[in-house]
Amino acid sequence: MDKFYLGMDIGTNSVGMACTDEEYSLLRANGKDCWAVRLFDESETAVKRRNFRTARRRIVRRRERIKFLQGVFAPFIDDETFFIRLNDSQYYPEDKNGLLNGNKNNLFADKGYTDKDFHKEYPTIFHLRKALMTQPIEDLRLYYLAIHHIIKYRGHFLFEGGMADIRDITKLIENLNAVCGDLFDEDAPNFDVNKSHEAKEILLTYGKDKQKRLESLFGVTSNTGKEIIKGICGYTIKPEKLFAGNYQEEKSFSFKDLTDETFEAMRPTYSDDFSLLESIRAIYNFVTFEKLLEGKEDISSAMIDLYEKHKADLRLLKDFVLNNATREEYNSLFKVIGKENNYAKYVGFTKKGGDKKKATPAQYDEFLPYLKKFITSLTQVTDEETKEKILAEIEAKTFLPKILHADNGLFPHQVNEDELNKILANMAKIHPETECIKDKIKKIFLYRIPYFVGPLAGANGWAVRKAEGKITPWNFDEIIDKAQSNENFMRRMTNMCSYLYGEEVLPKASIIYQKYNVLNQINKLKINDKPINVALKQDIFNQLFLTKKKVTDNAIKDLLVRRGIISEEEKKTIIISGKDGQLNATMSSYLQLKDILGDFVDEDIQKEDSVCEKIILWHTLNTDKNIVVDLIERNFGKIQIIKDNLKQLKGLVFKDFGRLSKRFLTEMKGVDKTTGEFVSILDVLYETNENLNQILFDERYNFGDVIKEENGEKQSEIKYEDIEKLYVSPAVRRGIWQSLKMADEYIQAIGKTPDKIFIEVTREEGVKGDAGRKSSRQKQLLEKYKTIENIELLTESLTNESDLRLRQERLYLYYRQLGRCMYSGEQIDLDSLNTNQYDVDHILPRTYIKDDSLDNKVLVKRSCNATKTDRYPIPNEILGKDVKKHWELLHKKDLISDTTYKRLTRTKPLDEDDYNDFINRQKTITDQTAKAVAELLAQKYPDTKIVYSKAKNVSDFKSKAGLVKCRETNDLHHAKDAYLNIVVGNVYDTCFSTPMSMFRQDGDKWRTYNLKTLFFRNINGAWTSDDNKTLVKVKETFKKQRSINVTRYTYCGKGEFYNQTVYPHDDTGVNAPRKSGSPLKDCAKYGGYKSQNTAYFAVVESEGKKGKIIKTIEAVPVLVTYNLKNNPNAVQEYFESYLTNPKILVPKLKIKQLIKYNGMPCYIAGTTGIQIILHNGVQMFTDGKTDEYINALLKVAEMDKNQTCDKDAETYLIKTNRFKEVKLEVNKQNNIALYDEFINRLSSGLYGKMGSAISYLTNLQSGREIFINLTTLNQSLALLQTLKFFKCNAEMADLSLIGGASHAGKIYISRDITKAEVVLVHQSPCGLTLREQKI
Repeated sequence: MDKFYLGMDIGTNSVGMACTDEEYSLLRANGKDCWAVRLFDESETAVKRRNFRTARRRIVRRRERIKFLQGVFAPFIDDETFFIRLNDSQYYPEDKNGLLNGNKNNLFADKGYTDKDFHKEYPTIFHLRKALMTQPIEDLRLYYLAIHHIIKYRGHFLFEGGMADIRDITKLIENLNAVCGDLFDEDAPNFDVNKSHEAKEILLTYGKDKQKRLESLFGVTSNTGKEIIKGICGYTIKPEKLFAGNYQEEKSFSFKDLTDETFEAMRPTYSDDFSLLESIRAIYNFVTFEKLLEGKEDISSAMIDLYEKHKADLRLLKDFVLNNATREEYNSLFKVIGKENNYAKYVGFTKKGGDKKKATPAQYDEFLPYLKKFITSLTQVTDEETKEKILAEIEAKTFLPKILHADNGLFPHQVNEDELNKILANMAKIHPETECIKDKIKKIFLYRIPYFVGPLAGANGWAVRKAEGKITPWNFDEIIDKAQSNENFMRRMTNMCSYLYGEEVLPKASIIYQKYNVLNQINKLKINDKPINVALKQDIFNQLFLTKKKVTDNAIKDLLVRRGIISEEEKKTIIISGKDGQLNATMSSYLQLKDILGDFVDEDIQKEDSVCEKIILWHTLNTDKNIVVDLIERNFGKIQIIKDNLKQLKGLVFKDFGRLSKRFLTEMKGVDKTTGEFVSILDVLYETNENLNQILFDERYNFGDVIKEENGEKQSEIKYEDIEKLYVSPAVRRGIWQSLKMADEYIQAIGKTPDKIFIEVTREEGVKGDAGRKSSRQKQLLEKYKTIENIELLTESLTNESDLRLRQERLYLYYRQLGRCMYSGEQIDLDSLNTNQYDVDHILPRTYIKDDSLDNKVLVKRSCNATKTDRYPIPNEILGKDVKKHWELLHKKDLISDTTYKRLTRTKPLDEDDYNDFINRQKTITDQTAKAVAELLAQKYPDTKIVYSKAKNVSDFKSKAGLVKCRETNDLHHAKDAYLNIVVGNVYDTCFSTPMSMFRQDGDKWRTYNLKTLFFRNINGAWTSDDNKTLVKVKETFKKQRSINVTRYTYCGKGEFYNQTVYPHDDTGVNAPRKSGSPLKDCAKYGGYKSQNTAYFAVVESEGKKGKIIKTIEAVPVLVTYNLKNNPNAVQEYFESYLTNPKILVPKLKIKQLIKYNGMPCYIAGTTGIQIILHNGVQMFTDGKTDEYINALLKVAEMDKNQTCDKDAETYLIKTNRFKEVKLEVNKQNNIALYDEFINRLSSGLYGKMGSAISYLTNLQSGREIFINLTTLNQSLALLQTLKFFKCNAEMADLSLIGGASHAGKIYISRDITKAEVVLVHQSPCGLTLREQKI
């Protein structure tokens, strides 16, 4: 072995790996072939845990506020048991504090005043709050209860200022205008703030026509302006229209349908544009809040009105139903709790025998449809007037409103603060002795622990203290250093530089980072298909990007006219390309600071320690603007221009971090080998037309070596913490970690580091050119057809098509091209579309580049395609007389893209620059996951070459070589893909990493550059085509699937102890208390939790019935393992709680541990009742023909799903050759043969004596006759379901088509394994070492 190649196929739930020599023979270690599959459960994101943690902290902090409030009030309240009653109110009388003497009252236990009297006097807490603001009330306990409610439900802190500020819509509209100005620059929507109050009136008083009224009021005509008004009104927004053609893939939405969490989750998608959504939503929330107040001066008045309205409506409804319905119908609406969303469900309870019976409350929007249906279904109505009145209010959504409503969360804290101040003032007037606690109560109300400070105690905290001591609402700022805590918080979440290990990244708004983004984007610009020169690029940067917030194509064209490069007439026809859509990069930070600080900015950004960069960093790190101002004053307060503009600097908004560090972009120096000068990445970006990828690969510079040298000085040991810092999705981190562990095992076993490591890259360009791939193709085409004349018949035909049919490539291209051949311009016969008369051709041939996007595809006559062959530009001999006018029309009407039009119209032959570009595309990748893995591997194995292997190239090779991949049969394809990553990746790496002279032969320039023949010619050191030597070797290896080792990652469950739902005491499944150490531990009284989550399993010996010794597999709950921290015997005590004399034989079997149960390999997966759940561990080995046929079944199932097949057909043609000869078809004969093959496999003994396998086999045998009589389609569906038993996961099979169960194939065994033969199988990640342990 001269060379050692290692290939990887990393997924979200698997890793495939293979090791070969330079001739692609598998290496061997420990007597095994070195290729393997590592399976694991897909890791969950932290969103769920974070939401629970956030909710938990919110509740804990709310309780802390209440404790502080009780402490402040306690010295002034004479009732010694008042707080005891409140705190014990959740308990039954016998479980309450003994001082209460069994008293059932929770609030008042006076002789003349009890809870009943209180609720009669104050039906809701808002009645009490209103009374305390306006009446001289003596009882301090009432003041406490009202203030307790205000502090508990104090409202949000999104707006600054007082009551006058939050009820003024003018500031919100001013902010909207400012955001629009920043984002859109030219033609930015502007809403006249002088008309703000008129707009408020329209929003609060008008119904469905308010959108039109607002558009008229503000004179809005643009799509963006109209979408903004839609959002303000709560109507559906289309992101594509709101953002002028961007975000075409994003779904429409309305703010009324978005929760805070859902809205915040949209931030990464929209990035800087999210600020517009925030400003629109702020106005929508303002309007919703004002509607809730309904013109009242305070919340309490508004809520009391709602209460009275509900009370009156309920009386009206009850009287109407009593007089116009039967008693049974009355009860079904008001008393019965069942599936229907009736009134009892709406209010969440019903009274039965004097007691309340609770129910899960129905939402208002669920209750109203039920009520409407109930009213309209009554057959004995005599009072039509009342009926119509009720129905009208239901339609208007004003009937039976509730005080507790989801929109209550929109109340700003200022409205509660206003009531609090009035209540406190009244209290101090009646009780002067309480004057001293007013300020403390106000501080409790305003007390907030900023999210960036985090937990104040515990190992996971990051808060920085300025002083020691107990933290209270009145000393928080003196003890906590908010600025440093905030920076620690942000740095915890910030990734490190993508290229330099351990270097902190720049803010996205950094002037340095924005300059990199702009240059990286404009360096590839082309004008009429010709790359711009460096001087013009620099002019575009200096004269446009440093002066305009948004640079458009028109702005560039105007610059070209000013420079005399083009004329005004040419401006209309030139095409600017080399960019993906619009130019999104901006120098917005530079421009914002320039507006405030003037020429100071230009001088400052040249300095090493830039003031502007510091200000941007502080804003990015801190959402609290007061912290930013404090930092600026402390560090730069002596600079006069900074001091004079503090207020404006405070108002800046910068968010998020980039992926690159300052050191990488400006401080790390490489050498320009042509001049000998030291240059930075940013220098090269400015002085050349290369983008970052090209610079890193360009042999003219040595940045690759410099990066290796920089990273070589850092630690080479990789920990999981390093994986967590990567700029990748959390879902793939587990795969990356497992791949590193597998690589370590193979490298250690083989005894040397790899010469090359091949990493699969999955991201491709194949989706470009199809804006309708997620939205409706039909809708988009019809919209564009509206502006085209004389296509009535084509429009009618398109109208009758479905989006499912338009997913067919040929049909979509037919309508996109207005039914004409793209080369001859002749009409295409729609009825013959799928015959051999027409082809889909690649404009730029696949000989040069593998671009399968719709930008590179056209529908043409086969005769034209045959004449064209692989020639490019398109030869004139096949072009129709007026076809170029047709292209122009399609381009003008946006039916084809700039790229398509440019490729069709090009007449200049391909030159060296083009071929250089093609070759660079083979080397350039954009997959961030692959890059992240490559960086780690390069750090760990600095002498190994990391090669990216594109999945598309591997897929093309498999197709040409006749190698079939089927995901449904087994998991072995991951290792096969890893092997092919080596083969294909090495051919491309060898071919395209060589000097350009390789592609010149015998004076014939570029003669050997042909991607189609890449695997049909000799490539020194990578491929031998003589006698198909290499191909034969690859095919032989591909068939050696039985030598693939399959292992699975085992783990211990952690996190939540059980399902979060609290179940009532009468639910038989409750097995965990709501809270230990209090009366709530009694599940029989207070209910509790069920479905305890499992941490791991143990094998335990204990006494069974009649003292007989038995062995069982027992689940150990997560809750029990948590108790191990304080009690080392927690597990033993847990087993003793329900087993007799338990003795632990095997203390820990992790989840997904491989065992052999009566000879059948299985994975331990879970538990249910007295049974253990297993997953199949037997991989099903299949040949290429079987895999191909199962793939064919999947196609039939897809056709059935899309309703594009005849359900009663006897045969489905799946594959034919160019002569229309059948190569593959799905029919009954083949289906029955595969069905019998499944029966034979289950009968072969591979599955041992497993009862579930035997039962499954019996089902198949008894259902065979039924299967034979099914249609071919249903046979195909039944086979795909039957196959699920053979897969090594949790899927269950639906055998109902053959008379079996709809949830068949799940493997259960008894916990009692006394009589079973059970062997534990321990494997290393790659399966090179294996140890069996008999239980």
